[in-house]
Amino acid sequence: MVENLVSELPLLEKLELNVCLKLTRLKFSSCILRHLTFRSGKSLMEIEIDIPNLLHFEYGAPQLPVIFSMMTSSLQESYLVLFPSNQISASWFQNLKEYISRFEQLSKLVLSIQSTTNTFNVEELNGTVSCPLSVVQHVKINQVMESVNFETLLDGLLWTCHPETLSIERRSWEHNGYFIQFLREKLVLREIVLEAPP
Repeated sequence: MVENLVSELPLLEKLELNVCLKLTRLKFSSCILRHLTFRSGKSLMEIEIDIPNLLHFEYGAPQLPVIFSMMTSSLQESYLVLFPSNQISASWFQNLKEYISRFEQLSKLVLSIQSTTNTFNVEELNGTVSCPLSVVQHVKINQVMESVNFETLLDGLLWTCHPETLSIERRSWEHNGYFIQFLREKLVLREIVLEAPP
């Protein structure tokens, strides 16, 4: 158990958990831990940690944890890497926005959209009571399936957060060609609207 590992190593400052398929929760406290990373092909059900001196936190999994509670006052970097394979819905974006709102600032959000469908419209999101927009420094798109509705995906993403920068993984440009073309057309249209005379 991770709880036992942390308690038995009281001087532990960095903990990385990779491909922990049997692990379903992280629940422990530490006053020494500075860096915590979880990466796995299986999502956690629960994260409940009390780490007041944590500086770096990273979570990478298909889905967000169902229960999330983190007590920390020193966090400087936070990274979220998601690769959802199930249908992306309005509730998926609501959960993402709620998760991001737990941080004063999310350093990086990385998305690899392996889901093939997203059957919702932005009106479903606009009609919900939600938390304020959080600051996300950088959003990186690794992959978007061609069958996904790009317009809806972008609307949902911008409803969730207003990133300072947005990038597409260069190594996957050939797989994201349609999405890149969509973004280019949206940016050109935006420039035309901004330049239009009053």
